[in-house]
Amino acid sequence: MEKEELKNNLNKLSLNARISYGIMCLENYIMVKYNNLNFTFLLKDLWKINSVKYIDDEWYYPMMARRVSAILEFRDYEKSNFEEDEDITKEQYNEYLDLYSKIEEDKDICTIIDTIPYLPSYYIYTSVDHEGINVTNDILKIIDILNKNKIDLPDISLLENSKLSMGNYTDNLISSKLTNFNLY
Repeated sequence: MEKEELKNNLNKLSLNARISYGIMCLENYIMVKYNNLNFTFLLKDLWKINSVKYIDDEWYYPMMARRVSAILEFRDYEKSNFEEDEDITKEQYNEYLDLYSKIEEDKDICTIIDTIPYLPSYYIYTSVDHEGINVTNDILKIIDILNKNKIDLPDISLLENSKLSMGNYTDNLISSKLTNFNLY
């Protein structure tokens, strides 16, 4: 699929569907480059995007605390000033720290992981102009990373006909990809 056609298809998707496509891109990257590491907890946290009622409090803020840059900034939970009730527990922090310490040299995966939580910010803090083009442009940057690494893109048609929208969780979409990791 040509980049312009992909951009047009992305623009037709809801915010949740675009974020889901970004997560699907991350999954493809992981399957090719890191099938020996456990990303289950990160992916499960990311996929919560489709089951939350309030995207900012229930997904955006917790995921911002789980970005590679946020975890590796201090490398120590107490110094990080995260709020255990709201952001991330010490146990979760250490689990993320362990994973991210193993991948921190790979700037491409770090960029993908750090980009996905930012996507809703265009909707939360600004007016949505031009079909939410900023979100699409960030997804296109993720796609460029996959193309650069010769990693297949996810099938966007899985999202084009879904009812993926805020608060409308689509379990079959998620489990079909995650089972490739033998998570369940």
